[in-house]
Amino acid sequence: MPNIPNYLLYFRDDLRLSTWILWGAVIQSVITIILPTRIALLPAVLLLGTRIVLSTLRNEGLLQSSEAEAVVPGRYTAQIPNPDGSFPPTASAKEICIFIIATRSNHPKGRFAPGISEITDYFRNMWQDASRNKEKWGYLGKTPTLIATEEDCTNTMVWISYWRSLEDLHLFASGETHRSGWDWYNREQKRYPHIGIQHETYLAPKGHWENIAYNFRPFGIGKTKHAVRNEDETHFISPLQPTSGAAWKSMKSRMAMSEE
Repeated sequence: MPNIPNYLLYFRDDLRLSTWILWGAVIQSVITIILPTRIALLPAVLLLGTRIVLSTLRNEGLLQSSEAEAVVPGRYTAQIPNPDGSFPPTASAKEICIFIIATRSNHPKGRFAPGISEITDYFRNMWQDASRNKEKWGYLGKTPTLIATEEDCTNTMVWISYWRSLEDLHLFASGETHRSGWDWYNREQKRYPHIGIQHETYLAPKGHWENIAYNFRPFGIGKTKHAVRNEDETHFISPLQPTSGAAWKSMKSRMAMSEE
């Protein structure tokens, strides 16, 4: 399945399903008026037929399924490596900082409202700065954009991010890229009162966090990258590790707690 640009994915959540169906019906009606009926119906029939054939081939194992791409088979966990690239013998051996930030438009136009384009650019710049300077900021990674589903038409966007420490997160917040976005929001808040922002911060000490995954794509903490040093070089590695043994069998054991 071809990748769909993020801005097109956003549009599907700014309009209700019934609105998309009505738009499709209008477009098909216009095509039917302009062209002969057989020709007008051909694109829809070909598209539907192609999807049925591809779905059948994937279900029969004759074509690789996009749903299985990047899946890590088996049972695994994400742990924070040591600076030399080795992993601690016990689970959750280091603290981690989790920062959740969200924004939404409280305007009838949703993400087409005034100011949304600007704040989107600031968010994009901040994530790019954090990603390009992982070691400087202690930035480990984040989830893709998550869309809230409590409404049938929503534009609430959420990101869960992971940081080496609370001090690193504070350092990034004091940096130029974040400050410019925050200053813009404070300056334009009265002009764009429909723009909402929320964040949550959690500091999980060592021994107070855990995770486990089965046959899952790297996601959340599993998709973070950690700086390790070999001689004079620094590179980034995945935190994923296979699990076996009593130390990994339960939530409590993965936090080095007693089962009693």
